[in-house]
Amino acid sequence: MRFFICVLLLGIAQLSAQPTIANTPTLRVYRLAINIPYNTYSSWLFEKDTDKVKQFWQETEHFLNQMYMRDIGVRFELVKDERLIITDPKKEVFKRQHNASYIIGLATEAINDLIGSENYDVGICVTYFTNNRKSMVLRGLSHIGGVYHNEHKGAAVAVPTKEVIAHEIGHLFGARHTFSGVNFDYASEKTEYDKGQSVMSSGNPRDFFSLSSIELIRRYLSEQAGHRSKDVSFASAPPRIDKSQIKPRYTLPKDTYFSFAIPATDPDSQQLYYMAEQHDVRLGEETSVAQYTIPQPTTIPLVAFKRQYHKHTGSEVANSWIRELQTGTFTFWLAVSDAQPHSDKDYITQYDLAETQVVVTEGTPFKITTSTANKTYRGGSKLTLTWSVDKPIFEGTKVRIWLSDDHGQTYPYLLADGVENTGSYEVTLPNIAIRKQPYGSSGLEVGAGVIKIEVIDHIAFAVSDENPKAGGGFILEKDDDLPLAFVLPLPQDKNIEEGEPLPAQATLRAVGPCDIPTVTPSVTEERKEGKLTKITYQWLATDSCGNQVTHTQVITINPKKQESVPPSDPKPAPTPEPTPEPTPKPAPTPEPTPKPAPTPEPAPTPEPTPKPTPTPEPAPAPEPTPKPTPEPAPTPKPAPTPEPTPTPEPMPKPAPTPEPAPTPEPTPKPAPTPEPTPKPAPTPEPAPKPAPTPEPAPKPAPTPEPAPTPEPTPTPKPAPTPEPTPKPAPAPEPAPKPAPTPEPAPTPAPIPKPAPTPAPMPKPVPTPEAQEIIVYNGVFAENGGENYFRVENTDPNTPIKVLIFNEMGLIVYENVHYQQNGDVFRGYANVKGVITSGQSLPSGTYFYILSYTHNGKQETKKGYLYLK
Repeated sequence: MRFFICVLLLGIAQLSAQPTIANTPTLRVYRLAINIPYNTYSSWLFEKDTDKVKQFWQETEHFLNQMYMRDIGVRFELVKDERLIITDPKKEVFKRQHNASYIIGLATEAINDLIGSENYDVGICVTYFTNNRKSMVLRGLSHIGGVYHNEHKGAAVAVPTKEVIAHEIGHLFGARHTFSGVNFDYASEKTEYDKGQSVMSSGNPRDFFSLSSIELIRRYLSEQAGHRSKDVSFASAPPRIDKSQIKPRYTLPKDTYFSFAIPATDPDSQQLYYMAEQHDVRLGEETSVAQYTIPQPTTIPLVAFKRQYHKHTGSEVANSWIRELQTGTFTFWLAVSDAQPHSDKDYITQYDLAETQVVVTEGTPFKITTSTANKTYRGGSKLTLTWSVDKPIFEGTKVRIWLSDDHGQTYPYLLADGVENTGSYEVTLPNIAIRKQPYGSSGLEVGAGVIKIEVIDHIAFAVSDENPKAGGGFILEKDDDLPLAFVLPLPQDKNIEEGEPLPAQATLRAVGPCDIPTVTPSVTEERKEGKLTKITYQWLATDSCGNQVTHTQVITINPKKQESVPPSDPKPAPTPEPTPEPTPKPAPTPEPTPKPAPTPEPAPTPEPTPKPTPTPEPAPAPEPTPKPTPEPAPTPKPAPTPEPTPTPEPMPKPAPTPEPAPTPEPTPKPAPTPEPTPKPAPTPEPAPKPAPTPEPAPKPAPTPEPAPTPEPTPTPKPAPTPEPTPKPAPAPEPAPKPAPTPEPAPTPAPIPKPAPTPAPMPKPVPTPEAQEIIVYNGVFAENGGENYFRVENTDPNTPIKVLIFNEMGLIVYENVHYQQNGDVFRGYANVKGVITSGQSLPSGTYFYILSYTHNGKQETKKGYLYLK
């Protein structure tokens, strides 16, 4: 129950903290039972041949272990028990005319009857079945999270295809669908474009888990791994991504390629795998925003999103780069793993994960406009490159220009660095040979020269022509008339500070008119008083004709600067001499502040924290929170009343603050002074959480609003009012007779009006407006009482209609007069289908649709229900 709530909360607040994939030193091993009913055994695939079934078992086990060990950290041991193969038609349990829902409802029991529940950990029935869903092709069905519950550990069915079996077992471990081709699909998180590519999608190649599925399954495994045969522990440290080098967001114009450089290290792994994927989860009826396909994991720490071409046809890979990209803000997960996919031994995969955002806006795409397809250039010649730049987005940026000699697989030649991103630059092509190459197995010969321009400290890049069907890249011919020379760019002299890491000696290449030159590197060092002060890297290039050329790079190591700051630090030490005693003296003046201090003590702070929780998902503690929830609603409403007060009150605030010093009379006035002090607190109105403690203070604050605001000004006048009291003595004078009229002015002794602050107290207690609908969406099936799916604050004597769906989008509960005569949902189905009506439903995440009347209007509410 708590787990499912965490899933939703993390999805809502995914920007508040970096996501993680749960790491563990433990490889979990599960015994896998694959049940083959008679209708499958007698099919064209197995032809009633037990050996063919065993071979299929073995191939399936190998396929599953390749993927699950590499991505999840799970290994399967096949249960090689022939009792799982139904060879007698009289013992058939699942016939072809049965539908998938019927099969998974009885599959665990069937496998238990065949080999015993204690002899396997994960089960699946591989069979053909009848599809009653006319709107979709159904090739399998399973109980999400069934592995973690003994009664559902075999509740899965699949046609005899390895990818489908892997998909359904993924559901048993808690994974959801990832494809987005169907807008209305409760069982999919819609993180992959169209049909998708990962094993939990419905597309191709379906031989890997997406990062979203990995994160979800490993979170399940870390909390409730279910029964398994054994655990194998390893002393392995996870890789680490340097997240300081990844910006929180990047802005791009539409139709611009981009790539993520993922800086990562691992103390005990020689090779790492790098991954990047769009991760915008859309559940229920939400429309998917996925528009980028998942690049293949790579051992190069640069993952690119760009148009791809098939190696066997040369055609563009469908959906690798869609033409109508949408603008918006998209979330991306960047990951690194230390998987060992080619190892024949057990291992555990560890991960590190980072998150960033890509903001796609309207604008000029970043593209190379110089046409190079199937053209031929001479080595050492000049080439003017042009590209389109969106100036507002890329203003002030610089670019780096690379050359590839293998049709863009790698870019080993740096042609220019730190060039202003103006859209034009003249490069010198190296004097090397780049010829035509076969493109995969397509039979096409293409120019292998491709240029890439990347924006420095950004993710945007562009490449020159590379379409295999349009000639591919360009050809570069070596000029044999040019002298022996090193291939640019060459490392330059450098100054570093003592203690900084020394740059390694680069590997240089040379070209010349005679054969392939040989480059010999050498290193010399200079020391002073035992300390390294200079290091010289030298390269000597020679060819078969006796030509030689050298290049030298000098690295000077400067002594670490003497930190004169520490001696200056003691100088500020006398700064305390400026007698900050006066500052402590004002400290007594804020003595009124301790008075507001007790106000936070009323500790209504615990109240606000639970109060917001019940409305979104009160599952953890529905009962304590329901009734108080309407009460906090009005409390923010009085907040508007203090809004006018802060405007006049800042003026009196300075007045009362000096007044406390004037001894006796200000003593009544400090009472108003604490009142303004809390009033800054209401200004952060959204602070039931950030500033709950001052909330009790603002409540008295609104009451003095009318009185104190005008009266702080007369309060100084009452001080002279005692003077008019002696003036009544000259009252015998005829003219002063009007003066007695001001004498009632002392009656403004209603200065006590600040005291009747309780009188305005009723004012901030407005009658609450119509209360919002509250849904308690957490149900513990084993508890009774009021622990049910509850809806509050609908119009009285009006019907409530409830529909509840399971993870597969099937209705499990329906009621058009909900909560009437005690008819409520407590975790039991009342619709025939996946589970018999009246039978308890498995714990998990469900989706509800409510129809009700509120304030005389018909409304609909949708959300998630969590059953434990």
